[in-house]
Amino acid sequence: MPEGCPTQFPFTYHNLVVHGYCTKLSQTLTVCTSIESAFIRRLSDMGNGYWWNLRSLKVVL
Repeated sequence: MPEGCPTQFPFTYHNLVVHGYCTKLSQTLTVCTSIESAFIRRLSDMGNGYWWNLRSLKVVL
């Protein structure tokens, strides 16, 4: 807990905050997942040569 915050939140308020945070987080994750899957699909379309470059790049890094 950050300093100055009460250790006991009112139960309903705490639930609302947590629910709001989780909802926001899940929306963000959904967006990130869709971007990532689109990116992977794009890479697949480029062919296997790109995957080999990516793999060797990871080895170098």
